Amino acid sequence: MENKKSKCMYCNSTNYGTGCPFSPNKIHVHVDDVSKCIYCGSKNFGSGCPFSRNKIHVHGIEYNSMLKDSIQNSIIVGHLISRLSMPLNETPAFKLGIINENYDITRFPITDEEKLAYTPIDAYIFKLKRLLGSKMDIINNDIIFEKLKNEPKNENLLNEQKVKQFENQLKIKDRLKRCLLEIYDIFDDGYQSGLDITTLERILLENFSSL
Repeated sequence: MENKKSKCMYCNSTNYGTGCPFSPNKIHVHVDDVSKCIYCGSKNFGSGCPFSRNKIHVHGIEYNSMLKDSIQNSIIVGHLISRLSMPLNETPAFKLGIINENYDITRFPITDEEKLAYTPIDAYIFKLKRLLGSKMDIINNDIIFEKLKNEPKNENLLNEQKVKQFENQLKIKDRLKRCLLEIYDIFDDGYQSGLDITTLERILLENFSSL
């Protein structure tokens, strides 16, 4: 029986090396065979890969680990930026009078609603916002600019390929939205069962670190 051939994660081709129409650097990437380099298909380790940026062979198991770390970092950084960019008057802690216009705490939370609005993570976010001040707008603009500048250019892709990529993006967006809603439900179940929000946040962070 013939062994199943490894395929590029971007275009589903069995080829290695250059020629991938969808990957950012046009290099095929195979992550489904842990015994081989994801870029050139070699079973060697160390230097010698003609297609990786640093000429180092990267095997599938190493890439999957790096991808996991990258996804975790993206989630954490994305959440942090989202919280940092939230206007003061939209934060529950300010609406409830727990913090003032300088993000300083004016009174400690007492009710369940107030404890949800001002958790240890909230306190850390407010401290960062207080330290950054007006520099937050500059930081947000720099992040957006860097993302656009580094966005892979797809001028040479056929319209059919662009449509396929867009459809795949919509599918991934829908799946991620459902995953986030599931996390919200888990948090709500935990809170309703008597766990405080600080404990729930700690459990979430512990799960990230143990994946």
